[in-house]
Amino acid sequence: MKSVVATPQPPSHPLIKDIWGVVQPPFTQELPVPHGVPSAPNALQLVRHIGGCFPVLPDSPYYFSIPGNTLFEAQVFVKAMCQTIRWNLNRHTLHDNDTGTVSRLHHFKLEFRCPCHGLSKTTFQSHKKITSPVAVVEWNWMHNHDRNSLDDMLVTRVPEAVDRWLKDCRKWATLVDIQDSKSFLFAFQSVWQKKMMQNHRGGMLMIDATHNTVANNFMEGKLKISLYTVMLHDPIVGKGLPVAWAFTLAESHEPVRRLLSWLQDTSGSRLQSVMSDCALAIANAVAHTFPPLSGDCTKHYWCLFHVFKAFKAKAKTLLPGRADEAYQAFRKIVYSPLDPNLSLISFWLRWREVSPVFGSYVWKQWIWRLTHWSMFFQTTAHQGVHTNPYTEAWHRVLKDEYIRPRACKRIDEVLHILIHEIEPKYRWSQLQVANGFVGQTIN
Repeated sequence: MKSVVATPQPPSHPLIKDIWGVVQPPFTQELPVPHGVPSAPNALQLVRHIGGCFPVLPDSPYYFSIPGNTLFEAQVFVKAMCQTIRWNLNRHTLHDNDTGTVSRLHHFKLEFRCPCHGLSKTTFQSHKKITSPVAVVEWNWMHNHDRNSLDDMLVTRVPEAVDRWLKDCRKWATLVDIQDSKSFLFAFQSVWQKKMMQNHRGGMLMIDATHNTVANNFMEGKLKISLYTVMLHDPIVGKGLPVAWAFTLAESHEPVRRLLSWLQDTSGSRLQSVMSDCALAIANAVAHTFPPLSGDCTKHYWCLFHVFKAFKAKAKTLLPGRADEAYQAFRKIVYSPLDPNLSLISFWLRWREVSPVFGSYVWKQWIWRLTHWSMFFQTTAHQGVHTNPYTEAWHRVLKDEYIRPRACKRIDEVLHILIHEIEPKYRWSQLQVANGFVGQTIN
């Protein structure tokens, strides 16, 4: 009786025209330089791509072929494969096409192994015996570990695009206190911004916050997040120059205090003057950061635009029918060429009889901080600067050109815009003016 010998059939290699049918969608995406932007955008396309699932394959190993049979075309597939996992190249075999050896199965062979030393292995071969111009792939896609676990992520090399992004931002200075409390703080400053602050540290530091830019989807209670911008006057361009940004919780002065202290350490010298709106959070932060140790202390001035705006709004609420009278009297105190202490006390005594609530407001907000807003005390080299137009102009640019009105973005999206769109734009604008390609703005 003749024995029957089963001859194993070679595996079939169906042609996969769309490689994303077998390759996991990338966490990252390379972006071209947008029109009008002087530098390349972030190599990391934010975190919205995280969460892609690995395609379900019928067998392991899974045999298939991809279009093209050149080494370059195979490396294109390898690049796509390595966008989520940095596979280790285990073997790279090249054969001379002119040897005439008929039995040789491939022109080249690439072998990659799991970076965590698991069982998974991927092999690429370009076969001579296949008539169509394809490369054959043998994919052992089963792993003996959970490659999406935190332990594996900590020991696995990050994708190349993420690695470049981390290296690009490595020299940025940061001040981080990320906790679910009022102490939340995330401040950052580029190398160029730090240099500008050191070069122009004799200028007035301007600080202001915008409150409807960042959506708080990462902290308990959904407390409002503020984006603080710290600016200087750029003597080269003639406009305001952001030298640092910080995310904090609104109405909390402690993170602002640490931010100002950090910036003073960054600049390497004591700041001469600070200008802000009349928010008490900033006032308390400046007072704690720059205590009046001597006559050469840091001055804190309030922007008169915000002073008058805040006073008028409160007067309309608490003094119906007499708000304008109180406003005009307060305005005379602001611009008084004489020491306004007695005038302010008389103002307070008069109007507290009309409205005790308004009198309490004047006492808490204005009497104890007279030196911040009275022109009589504007005695530094910046005494001609009474308003803070640079931060107001900056907020208009941010919300009109980068963040649509009424559209609060995630913190990672705002971070991406600041680091990879706005900072390069300001840096490029200064180069254009410094080299004579664009005229300077004269205020």
